[in-house]
Amino acid sequence: MTDFLKYSSLVISTTIKHYLNGPPRPSWDLKSHLSLAKFTFLSDNTKTIEQVQSFSLPGPAKAGTLNGKI
Repeated sequence: MTDFLKYSSLVISTTIKHYLNGPPRPSWDLKSHLSLAKFTFLSDNTKTIEQVQSFSLPGPAKAGTLNGKI
């Protein structure tokens, strides 16, 4: 019960968006849409920019760009 109260605004807004704007994919039902919204909320809400950037792999610098070394 407390889990529902914690995410009640997310559930309400996602339900309204689902029926007014339609689902993100035509084959998605409301349960799938709510699951994705909750997953996105939980994953985005707990990470800082630095944590998200640490997940990306460093790649070679493209020609004409600075590589941070002076």
